[in-house]
Amino acid sequence: NSSLTFNDTNSVSLSNSVSGTAAAAGGGGGAGGGAGGTATAAAKIAATLAATAVATATGGAGGTGTGTGGIGTGGAATATSSAIAAAVTSNATATGGAGPGGAGTAIANATGTGLSGSVDAHATTSLPAGAHVTSITTDASDSVSGTTAVTAEALIGGSPPAFITTGQAVAVATGAPVGGSALLLATGELGGAYSTAGSGSETATSKIEIKVALNATDKANDLVLGLNNATSLGGGVTGVSLDIQANGVDLLNHSFASGAAAAAWFASNSTIDLGSLSGSAYGSGSLDLLATLQVTATAANSGFHSGLSVTG
Repeated sequence: NSSLTFNDTNSVSLSNSVSGTAAAAGGGGGAGGGAGGTATAAAKIAATLAATAVATATGGAGGTGTGTGGIGTGGAATATSSAIAAAVTSNATATGGAGPGGAGTAIANATGTGLSGSVDAHATTSLPAGAHVTSITTDASDSVSGTTAVTAEALIGGSPPAFITTGQAVAVATGAPVGGSALLLATGELGGAYSTAGSGSETATSKIEIKVALNATDKANDLVLGLNNATSLGGGVTGVSLDIQANGVDLLNHSFASGAAAAAWFASNSTIDLGSLSGSAYGSGSLDLLATLQVTATAANSGFHSGLSVTG
C-alpha cells in the first residue's frame, strides 16, 4: 500500500506548483493458486496556487493453480486522489487483478477543490482468456469549480453496488452480475451533477466499456440496452446526452435540453433493441460496447443519473 499527504499552504516559502504521486501494486498469487494481493494508493496534495495529485493502484494477478493449490482470484485495487489549490488536477486509477478464479474489484475516487482544473477517476478489471465477459472499464471526469468528486468502479461476477446520486460524476459497472440471468452481460450506472459551491456551467462525463467474447447463445440473440431508475435532480440541468457504440459503430445517440426531459425519455424507452449480435460488425466474435453519458448543469443540487443493463 502507498499513501502520500503533503500540505504546502503553511510553508514559509510557497511553491508555485506542487505535485505528488502514490502508487501501489499487489503481488501475484503464484503457481500455488493463491489470491492476488490487494493494492491501495492514496495521494492528497494541498497548495496555494496549483496542486496535482495522482494515485495509481494495481491488484495482483491471481495464481494459476499449476502447483498443488487451487485457482486464485485477482487482487482488489483502490485508488484515491485529492488536490486542493486555486488550480488542481486530481487523477485516480485503479486496476483490479486478473485471475482464473475471478477478477479483482477496482475502485477509484478523485476529488478536487479549487477555482479551476480537472478530476478523473478510472477503474478497470478483467479476466484471463476463455472468460465470457472479459473486461469492464469505467471512467468519470469533470471540470473543477468549488469541490468536485468523481467515482469509478468496475467488477466482474459480484453483486452490483447500490445506486447512488452523490458526487459530480459516477461510472459503475458489474460484468456478469451474481443473480442475473445467463443473458445478462452487465449492469451499471452513469451520472453527473453540479459541483459543491461551483460557478458557471459544468459538464460531467461518465463512461462504461464492456468487452465480451461472444458465444453461440449471444450470436443467436439481439444486443439489448436496458435503462432504469432515471433520476433528475434540481432544475439546473441544461443538457444530457447518451451515446452507445458497439465495436466502433454508433448505435444510439440522443440529447436532451433538461434532466426532466431525459428522465421522461429514459422511462419510456426502458428497453432498446440495438440489433442482432450475428451481424457483420461482430464477425470477430467479440463485443466492445461503450456507453457515454454527459450531463451539463448550471446550479447547485442539480444532476442526472440512470442505471443501465446490457443483455445478449
